[in-house]
This record gives sequence, structure tokens and C-alpha cells, in this order.
Amino acid sequence: MPVTYRPATRADLAPASVVVRQAVDDLRRRHGFGALITPPTSPPPPPLFPEFCLSEDSSGLWVAEDDSTIVGFGFSWMSGALWCLSQLFVRPCRQAEGVGRVLLGKTLEQAQKGKARSKVIITFAYNAASVGLYLRHGFHPREPLYRLVAPLGTLMQKALQSTCDCVPIDPVATSREWIGQIDDEVLGFRRESHHGFLSGASVAEGFRIEHAGRPVGYAYIAGNGHIGPVAVSLEASGAEVIKAVLRRASGGRPQRLSMLVPGSADSVMGALSALGFRIEEPYVLMSENPLGNWRNYLPRTPGFL
Repeated sequence: MPVTYRPATRADLAPASVVVRQAVDDLRRRHGFGALITPPTSPPPPPLFPEFCLSEDSSGLWVAEDDSTIVGFGFSWMSGALWCLSQLFVRPCRQAEGVGRVLLGKTLEQAQKGKARSKVIITFAYNAASVGLYLRHGFHPREPLYRLVAPLGTLMQKALQSTCDCVPIDPVATSREWIGQIDDEVLGFRRESHHGFLSGASVAEGFRIEHAGRPVGYAYIAGNGHIGPVAVSLEASGAEVIKAVLRRASGGRPQRLSMLVPGSADSVMGALSALGFRIEEPYVLMSENPLGNWRNYLPRTPGFL
């Protein structure tokens, strides 16, 4: 039967996450990285962010079906005038049939209707097929990113002294203005609803980074040791901020710590390298036009930004 395309529903998100898992694991294995989640038989995590975005604006979520079986998933979101492609994955056995191209076109309709002024994608740097697809749609490589990891034991042997302090964020509603100012300064747009998602869904704990009693950034730390997003004011030291965040994250005793670091974040990258972090996987940020200050912002994940 021919592949059909329709807007995603809440009931589609769990099976769509299985398609994403299969496609990512297949891609990683073909390039020597191994499965992203181990053991491979473990279920994908709940699709909390797609569920949240579906409730905010369902026009960015699409599925491709063959005889009522989901074979592809496209997911985008908008915040103000920024559009982001969060996920675009096709079941391995149905790739190279044009399914991804059609799903990308469907998600881009959200950008057109929402009058997006900026469009951005973060994808695997080694996925030549996807990079080529995005190039043909006007997206250009702007920034390399790297998933960096370090075992907790490695960090416990290092001194994590910092001139910054890391304190829990007050309820997001009361912190809205200073967080928004930092987002404006670093990203060029605000994303209040996404901060609300992170705190409200208990996805990660939010922290205010202070220097001399003033906010100079924020960070979110998940229970599994993943850090991000992290935003650093232009006046602050990225190295000092990240050491304060690592000191706080280490207190939760995760097995390892991880984060997604832009290549141009020189001071952060240098501090992490000195602390024993290693590169686990490369990504690339693509956009139609330059945007954001990636020296001062560490995305949470490719799809969340």
C-alpha cells in the first residue's frame, strides 16, 4: 500500500518513539557508535516533550503510515518567531523512499503559517543523507556540537572550585524576567513555555547561576546526570559557570555526566577537557540564517535546543 501522511495524535506518540529509537540505533550502529539506549530491548523513554508540544501546537507533528503502521515521524515546534525541527525519523526498512522529504515538508508548513523568521535543526553530523536533505531545503551548517561524557569517578578526583554559585530556581513564574533576559541576550528569543515544561514535568531540576549575588545564567540537571540547557550571560565566564553546575550535578551521584557542547564554546570546552570529559558523538546545527550565540548556550538535546 502507498504511504499516507496525517497529523499525529496523542495515541501515535508512543509508537512513533519506537520508530525514532529504531532509526537512531540503526544509524549509530552503521557508523560504529552502538545503540544509544542500553540494553537495546529496554523501552524508549516516555514522549513527554512531543506530548507537551502536541498540546501547545499540534500542527508540527506528523506521522507517515503504511497499512495503519507508523513508518515515519516528523516533529517540529515554534517559540515566538523561531521554528525548530525536533525529530525527523523513518523506520530503517522504509528509508530512501522519500518519506523523510514529505514529512519535512509537512512540518515546514508550521513555520510558514507561524511566520517563522528563523529555522533551525540539529542533526547527527555523520548522517550525510539528512544533512543533504536539509541543505536542499535551504539549511546550512552553522555550528558543530559534541556530546561530551565523563564518569562520575573521574570528576570526583578533580577540584571543582568555582567563583559562581548554583542555587535552585524559584518557581518559573517568579523567575520569568531574569531568565527571559538571558534567553534574549544569548538566543535572541524567549521560550517561557519550555522552561515551564522542564520544571512542571519534573524532567530536570533548574538552577540559577550566581556571581557576586547576581544571576549570570541558568542550568537544568536531570537525575541521570545529563546537563542542559545551560545559558551563560555574555559578561560571565563559561568555565566558571560550568564548574559550578558540575559541582551541583555531582552531588546527585549519577553514574556519569553528559552535555551537548557547541564547538565555539571555547572556555566551556577547555574546562570540560581538563576535567576528563571525552567526545561521544558529533552533531551539527543547521539553519537558514545565523542565529544565537553558541559560545554561551548549551542545548539540552538536539530536539529541544
